[in-house]
Amino acid sequence: MPSKKYKLILITTLVLSASFFSCTTTKTADTTRITPQKKITPTIINHGNRDEKNISLTFDADMTASMQKKLFNKQIKSLYDKKITDTLEQTGTPATIFITGLWAQTYPEETKSISQNPLYEIANHSLTHSGFTKNCYGLTIVTDKNKELIETQKILNNLTGITPKYFRFPGGCYEQKDLEIVNNAELQAIGWDAISGDAFQPNSQKIINNVLNRTTNGSIIVMHLNGAHNAPATSKALPTIIKKLKEKGYTFVKLSELLKDQDSNAIFDFQKK
Repeated sequence: MPSKKYKLILITTLVLSASFFSCTTTKTADTTRITPQKKITPTIINHGNRDEKNISLTFDADMTASMQKKLFNKQIKSLYDKKITDTLEQTGTPATIFITGLWAQTYPEETKSISQNPLYEIANHSLTHSGFTKNCYGLTIVTDKNKELIETQKILNNLTGITPKYFRFPGGCYEQKDLEIVNNAELQAIGWDAISGDAFQPNSQKIINNVLNRTTNGSIIVMHLNGAHNAPATSKALPTIIKKLKEKGYTFVKLSELLKDQDSNAIFDFQKK
């Protein structure tokens, strides 16, 4: 009859063997299991790191077919306020310029000049500045959303040799499915969190107050490059905005610098302009 000691050894051996085969089976199962990849939902980025006092000035160079027609018919003197870029260059202030395809075609030399200046980076602002949704500040509804992105990429690349990586929706109007289109075009959608309110605003002090009151760490400030009727007081407000924000300890950087550590999966608050 087996001794107690023998029984104990036998039981221990059986337990260890069971454990070994159990672990081996589990390990084999783990290494052969296929885990589905989590789908990343495209997002819009509206600000940078809130822990750093870096901010970005962005300017939209808008142009619709109607605006272009008025310019050619001399109903509008210009849709480019050079005083804005003069101020940026005189103060050494970096900025990101969102350019529509029609603006680039109308101002090819200016587009090239902006792209070649290390103070600036260019970005995509659609082809015709048409609304991606209904009721977007009276903008004509876009007929081909993919074309608005892709054609502008081609125009800007042909003129400058640069392929932009950022896109901004005209009027800031979009739906989630539009973010998919932007993502498929290998672009990152950009919004803002500090709205200047310079569109059709003749009072420069109101623009100054808007920017100073709304800017915080990591802010993306939205303004317009057009001047004239569309943004008549932007160039007048800009020197004070730059001076006052620097006095508050902010550092101006281009978007690519502001967003270099950005979490691309984060969704942030958004304001319409």
